[in-house]
Amino acid sequence: MAQDPASHIDQGSLSAIFEGTNTVTEPVFQCVQVKPIAGQQGGPERFRVVFSDISNFVQSMLATQVNYHVHEGRLRKGVLVRLKSFQTNVVKNKKIIIVLDLEVLEHLGESEKIGNPQALDPKTDDVQPQSTTIQTGGFYGTNAQVPQQQTIPQRSATNHSSTSHANIYPIEALSPYAHKWTIKARCTNKSDIKTWHNKNGEGKLFSVNLLDESGEIRGTGFNDQCDALYEVFQEGGVYYITSPCRVQMAKKQFTNLNNDYELTFERDTLVEKAEEQNGVPQVRFNFTSIGDLQSVEKDTTIDTIGVLKEVGETSQIVSKTTSKPYDKRELTLVDNSNFSVRLTIWGNSATTFDVTPESIIAFKGVKVSDFGGRSLSLLSSGSMTVDPDINEAHKLKGWYDAQGRTDTFSSYANAGASMGAAGGRMDPVKTCQQVKDENLGMSEATDYFMIRATIIYIKQDNFAYPACLSADCNKKVIQDNDGQWRCEKCDRSHPKPEYRYIMSVNASDHTGQLWLNCFDDVGRQVMAMSADQLMEMKEADDKAAGDVFQDASCKAWLFKCRAKMDSFQDQQRVRYQVSAASALNYSAECTKLAELIKIFLLVRHLCLKGVMWLLDSTELELYQADLPEPNPFEKPFHLYATLSHTWGKEEVLFGDVLKPASYKLQYYLQSSALKKLPEFKKIEQCCALARSQRRGAVWIGTCCVNRSSNAELSEAINSMYSWYRRSSVCYVYLSDSSFSVDQYASSGIHGYDFLEDFKQSRWFKRGGTLQELLAPFSIEFYDKDWRYIGDKVDLGPQISAATGIDRKYL
Repeated sequence: MAQDPASHIDQGSLSAIFEGTNTVTEPVFQCVQVKPIAGQQGGPERFRVVFSDISNFVQSMLATQVNYHVHEGRLRKGVLVRLKSFQTNVVKNKKIIIVLDLEVLEHLGESEKIGNPQALDPKTDDVQPQSTTIQTGGFYGTNAQVPQQQTIPQRSATNHSSTSHANIYPIEALSPYAHKWTIKARCTNKSDIKTWHNKNGEGKLFSVNLLDESGEIRGTGFNDQCDALYEVFQEGGVYYITSPCRVQMAKKQFTNLNNDYELTFERDTLVEKAEEQNGVPQVRFNFTSIGDLQSVEKDTTIDTIGVLKEVGETSQIVSKTTSKPYDKRELTLVDNSNFSVRLTIWGNSATTFDVTPESIIAFKGVKVSDFGGRSLSLLSSGSMTVDPDINEAHKLKGWYDAQGRTDTFSSYANAGASMGAAGGRMDPVKTCQQVKDENLGMSEATDYFMIRATIIYIKQDNFAYPACLSADCNKKVIQDNDGQWRCEKCDRSHPKPEYRYIMSVNASDHTGQLWLNCFDDVGRQVMAMSADQLMEMKEADDKAAGDVFQDASCKAWLFKCRAKMDSFQDQQRVRYQVSAASALNYSAECTKLAELIKIFLLVRHLCLKGVMWLLDSTELELYQADLPEPNPFEKPFHLYATLSHTWGKEEVLFGDVLKPASYKLQYYLQSSALKKLPEFKKIEQCCALARSQRRGAVWIGTCCVNRSSNAELSEAINSMYSWYRRSSVCYVYLSDSSFSVDQYASSGIHGYDFLEDFKQSRWFKRGGTLQELLAPFSIEFYDKDWRYIGDKVDLGPQISAATGIDRKYL
């Protein structure tokens, strides 16, 4: 007998919650609406949800940590939801719930709106004027009115506040418009005291990271507050923090926390240590394994955990911008992905580091760099925890004791060295117009590219500067009254300087021009002499020096550049800096052009002919398959497989794969970034499965169809049914389904739970699913780990239930 969803809803709970008389710890409601909230650009995504208890409905806001229920399609209109943790509030005379944790009761299915619920509004005479505590980002419109708030009981299934701090606000609800509030949070990281000196004076500061179950926020104390609060905060401790305390926009360059705001402690800010620590989580980690670093973008901030393999000695470097010395220490970490990585810690963390090798260390807030292949650096706002009491640490320790101690590890440093030996990072070649059209350098990240261009002009004024003669210094020196050249950094004087290039050149190609900045190494190549020699020539014979500049013009180079936003005279502009240059190899360039022409002619011929491309399952090489037209009533005899799947974020496409016949995809991927694409593993696994079944080739719609050609794409769309029909088998890869072997052993594939999981796969909601279910004679289903689930015949009832297709057509 079907279950009645209405019987599971706690009718009348909404009113009781806001009146403080609710006795249900985890109430069940119906979701009647889910909508995104328009927030500020670059801020975290927010969702508004309307819940109903049949009698009333109330608007709610999801905490960011539960957004995944919406992203994965579980939280949607009509489902029943159990609220496991939440806070209540009144904003602009409207009662709302801030949802911190929830469970979607998927086994109860979806229903139309149950009953005729009415809006749950507060009585106007109970409302006291007070500022709101929630920044809604247009939650209730943009009309600028003075917000009003009612003091109402706060409710959370996991929060047990003391009576003296009964009205505890979640961190996520803080905004510049909140005034009288108290948060209960754990100090997960405390920085050292830092000082500054500039023309406006001097001062000191420290910062802490604060965490509760709704999110994290950074708090900073300056000068007097630094003295008063630095010893109060201790890492791991839980504190009540009560306003007045300024809430302002976060300075993202100083923090890695996912919060638009940060706190600044004021003179009257009250900080009290909490005796009870219930309801406040420990440090939250979102670990990235060392083996996955190759797919992480440069300058991304991540958390990682590993076994401490080696500890380097403390060393010191001098900042190029501030000339201040910084202590550093390099650590080597390994994990069960059998990769190792170098991680750098700085300052006091480096000098006081006293952890024995083979300990487990969890790092929060490390920056990914491409220096030496892949390396990590602990940010000043980051933290490290030695031997944390978490599952990931226990698993890693067990693996290391069992086998990791004797394993060999691949090093990113070695990978980087071999790449450097082959010519460094393979940056894309752009034209001048492409650099401008693609806005390279306009974002916060640095963009890298190469450009083939001809120098048409070199600025002759300020082409070089006098530099210090000390090794590894290169700072500008100034001539004093006695004729000596003094370096402020080295605190030394020299009888003469060494001139170094700092040139600005105008380079042009067939699409436009760019101004490029070149330093000494590139300048020596372009001018064919040192800056010292050119400066000496200019002082002796200005005309001869002009001839050297003239000779350096009108020559073509391959420039390796980086684009970065820069400030000049209080104006923002993109700076294009040349890191390396090489003269054009015309023979090699002509060979590349000839290969491109061959590919173009081949593709054009195949587009006109309508020929199918297949991927060799052993060699991973694309080749044309000139198959005869099949008899639609006979089973196919062509031993190739097809892959039916949902597209991922970064698929390997036809243009990435197609190379002249002498090149194989497998070889090409060793010298490209394709192997790092998340979806490349899918191609590898598909080919491996085909090989194991003695099928020589596979057809995959992502990399076997040229979507840049309208003619070929149209031909492929028209022929796709036939290509699936002619295949010996079609593999269906369910990337969002995990098939449980234990579940199969206990209930079989016809079990109810398996059916629900199977039906929820995104694959059944695609446009091409119908064609790919009906066309192939044989279909095999695989889960996200490429474990066999069943074929079209075995899974007939489940497929029919998921799609509505009658079994006789399957």
